[in-house]
This record gives sequence, structure tokens and C-alpha cells, in this order.
Amino acid sequence: MKRIWHYIAVPAVLVLWAAIGIARPNGSPASRTGAAALGGVAAEASCVNCHGDFAANSGGSVSLLGVPGLFRGGKTYRLAVHLASTQTASSSTRNWGFQMTAVDTATGLGAGTFGVVNAAETGIINGSGSFSTRRYVNQLSGGVKGGTASPVEWLVDWTAPASGVTRVRFFVAGLAGDGDGSELGDWVYTGAAASTDTLTAAVPRTWGSVKSSYLK
Repeated sequence: MKRIWHYIAVPAVLVLWAAIGIARPNGSPASRTGAAALGGVAAEASCVNCHGDFAANSGGSVSLLGVPGLFRGGKTYRLAVHLASTQTASSSTRNWGFQMTAVDTATGLGAGTFGVVNAAETGIINGSGSFSTRRYVNQLSGGVKGGTASPVEWLVDWTAPASGVTRVRFFVAGLAGDGDGSELGDWVYTGAAASTDTLTAAVPRTWGSVKSSYLK
């Protein structure tokens, strides 16, 4: 009987390790952007919770390019996740990953709609629990950019909410991995950007308010 269990247990362990190995290239679990607490919704964890060997934001950075200072409801914007790090430069098996989301600062709910630009590189997943209204863009296995030198980028489309949202904050986490198949020896970066709707930004002034400012 012991021999039977021996031969059954070994394949089971191999299947478990295969599942772990496949899961990471297809993105982290949802809600790992390090988003701040907003509108009564708690702060999110970040990739440091799993890849915790080093302090976040050491020797590199992650940023969002193309975020409009002012957004127009219903308009689609092409954004780029820009990740740079010198920490894995010596690793020929280095790889890269990211996760991002957009949040209504007033309510903490997800804001706008994400669109996939390159289906081989990025995908969209749903949040759960307190973050169930948020959507997250992750890199997929085709987007880990194995062996690519720093910096790397992924493209993402974001369509602004049609109405009811005045300010949006974008949160992003980036990962510079050494590609050894484990969660050790990887570096985590976090970043954020903000955008305000055009109606809120344009504060109307009456002739009376103009005159009063000169009379003061």
C-alpha cells in the first residue's frame, strides 16, 4: 500500500507545482495594486505581500503614461504602463508583470471601462468582495517579456465614465522578476495618477463674481 501512495503522491505534487507556475505568468490575483483607501473602501494589498524580499520602489519605478489631466465622459484614452528597474539586469531570465485599476475617489468604486489593446499580452479580471466593482488589467503569459531589458511597456485603453464621476485615481503595481520560477528575488513597484472630469474642472464665473473680485 505504501508503494501505491508513493506513486500517486508524486504526480499530485507535480500538478500542484505546475498550477503555481502557470498562475503567475497569467497575472496576479485581483486587488494587488496597492490602491489607497477611498470612499470607505479599504486599501488594497500590493505584490509585496507575495514578493516580499525587498522594500518596494527600490532601484526602479512604474508609471502610467497618457492619463489625461482632464477627461471627457465616454471618451477612450490610450494609456501605457511604463516599468523600469535595474535590479534584474544581470538575470538573462528576467521577466516583467503589472496590474492596474481605476477608482472613483468619492466612492471607492471602479471607474470607467478598460479595453484590451493586445490580447496576447494583457487581460482583464474582476475584483471580489469590497473590490467587486473594480476591474483590473494584468499581463498574461504572452506579456511577461522574458529576457527583455528595462524599460518595458504595455498598452491599455480606458474609457471614461459617461457621468457621475468627477475625479478618478489610477493605481498600478509593477513587478521586475528574476525569472527563477519562485516568488523570491523579485522587485515590486507601485505608482498612481489622477484625472478630473472636464465639467468639474471648468468653474463658471458670472459677471457679478468678476466685478466683486476687483472691488476687494
